Amino acid sequence: MFAATKMASVARSCCWWRSLSSLAYGRPIRGQVSLTGPPRQRYSSDAAQPPVGPVYELRIYSIKPDKFATFRQLMAEKFHIRLAYSLPLGYWIADLGGIFQAVHIWPYESVSQRAQIRQAMAGDEQWQGEFLSRFLPSTLRMDNALLVLSPGTALCTDFQPSPTAAYELLSLPLQPGGGDGGGEGGPSDVTPGETIVGSFRTVYGDVNTEFRLMRYADADTAFVQARKRAQENPRMAGYSRFMVPHECSPIK
Repeated sequence: MFAATKMASVARSCCWWRSLSSLAYGRPIRGQVSLTGPPRQRYSSDAAQPPVGPVYELRIYSIKPDKFATFRQLMAEKFHIRLAYSLPLGYWIADLGGIFQAVHIWPYESVSQRAQIRQAMAGDEQWQGEFLSRFLPSTLRMDNALLVLSPGTALCTDFQPSPTAAYELLSLPLQPGGGDGGGEGGPSDVTPGETIVGSFRTVYGDVNTEFRLMRYADADTAFVQARKRAQENPRMAGYSRFMVPHECSPIK
């Protein structure tokens, strides 16, 4: 169990996020996050599993430009309080297709587990006083959506961390009947230079939308693949964000 004093000490050392990358996804009780190695996991939407989960909460925070440095500093110093409850799938900073935005995805066993975690956080005086009260004045807007894996797809984080890795979050409209609205391209159209970390569909939020989280070896590869996709699929509609992993992200 991680005591608050230990977590604070790690934060002061400015390297607490390195140890967090070795944490597995924990239960919703603070401090009960187990050490089981890097999060190399595959969840399939076809696997035998309760119909209540897993679920994934996508959060996008738009930060005031003049408060962005303050936000980054606060994340480095205090975000370990949130991570004691559960870990995100990933946490990124949007660089293109979004400016001064934090994009993060949180996995939960169910909507009930999410509610349990958030209820515990609401009663956590350290979280409320040391992080949230300082974070909220820095925000312009906060958006979220509840997602599930797209039918027939799997979540894949079976790769080694890389300091040059770049990510893209694609938001694609679905055609009536559940078809892909992104033109000719689909989840199966993956080239050697890209990896689909996850393909999700919205339950709450902008419905009839598919989100694809893509990983690339570096920024140049991401650009080449995005440009190629646009050229080969001129009818493709949707929105794309180029992102870099934040220090606290379990996947990089």
